[in-house]
Amino acid sequence: MQFDELFLKAMSGMGLKKCFGIIGSEAQAISFDKAFGIRFYLTRHEFSAGIMADVAGRLTGMPHMCWATFGPGLTNMATGVCSAMLDRSPMLACSAQIPRPQIRFNLTHQCILITSD
Repeated sequence: MQFDELFLKAMSGMGLKKCFGIIGSEAQAISFDKAFGIRFYLTRHEFSAGIMADVAGRLTGMPHMCWATFGPGLTNMATGVCSAMLDRSPMLACSAQIPRPQIRFNLTHQCILITSD
């Protein structure tokens, strides 16, 4: 089983049914069209994805996922994530990551550390 299948199976097991976001070239490994019951809604901007997941979670009481491309895509989604945190909306925020050998900090704005210690 590949990572995308394992990831989507775990998300489906958590009860996630909808994901809002943008898929970029670095996230092609995540195939939301697999048969795990998660429907992907393409948004125009990551900000919209975060807000949509927040509002959907608030209205249904069920967790919804928002997905961003790496780097600035994740920071664009921050407003929706913070809104969900403040309103205690069930949400999962995910982002793609470029392969480790391609990370060159300070050479591109795309390299933002997205994990915490």
